[in-house]
Amino acid sequence: MFLKIDADEHPEVSKRFGVAGIPDARVLETDGTEVARFIGFKDASEVLGILRAARGGRRASGSGR
Repeated sequence: MFLKIDADEHPEVSKRFGVAGIPDARVLETDGTEVARFIGFKDASEVLGILRAARGGRRASGSGR
């Protein structure tokens, strides 16, 4: 499931997850455990790589450009 949260309308969510800049995307387990994140704009191949790594059980992250 993908959710888009407006950081200006929901600052409490940004604070909870330590969002320092936008865009900031997180992949969470059902219990809320973070398994991947990417900050900054990514092209499709970068996003797919991060998501595949997360699905494979490896901690994945991508920094901004």
